[in-house]
Amino acid sequence: MNHQKYPHRRSLPIAMLALAIGATLPVTANAGSGDQSFDVTFNANIRNTTCDMTINGANAAATITIGTGQVTLSDIIHHKDDNTTTAPNMATFSLEVKNCPTSFSGIKTTISGTPYANDATILLPGTSDSRNATSALGVKISRASASTNYFKIFSGTNTSESGSEVIIWTADEMDKAKDGKVMLLARLVPTGEYSKTNPGIGQFQATATFNFSYE
Repeated sequence: MNHQKYPHRRSLPIAMLALAIGATLPVTANAGSGDQSFDVTFNANIRNTTCDMTINGANAAATITIGTGQVTLSDIIHHKDDNTTTAPNMATFSLEVKNCPTSFSGIKTTISGTPYANDATILLPGTSDSRNATSALGVKISRASASTNYFKIFSGTNTSESGSEVIIWTADEMDKAKDGKVMLLARLVPTGEYSKTNPGIGQFQATATFNFSYE
């Protein structure tokens, strides 16, 4: 019997990446090093979906500290493509799923937002991110298990069937016996304009929409 792929498609804004630079603690400059120290937090919100989704298995909203909460510009540049999950400009988090209909056999998640024109894997602040006060910085999102394989940021409702561009949940990630979970990594990175403009000191905010399709 043939089944239409992903017939239960829904597009729901479930996560906001709000990376706050210098939001709660004093911003400092290290004399002689050229480094500036930023306070960084990562906020994620989930709204209702067909399945029960949470951030980190807790609630539909979470605030996650990136690194130790202090990130320098040199950290952002030095660790922009490190094959690790523990650098100061990174934060791991999970999308977790429960109570999906038993008829579901697959989940695909597409990330949409404001992509950087020269690299669609970089999420930039959008026009609705009114608290953003920086430039030449963005966010990359990947699986924690493949930290340099970044997902594409789509500018609208477009999607892809490629596992290199979207999150196609594996059988293990969907395992209902132990509850489904995808471990993700958010990484603060410089854009190509970094060498041409000062990123500024202040708050960084960028919003991503995770669009879920079900099979």
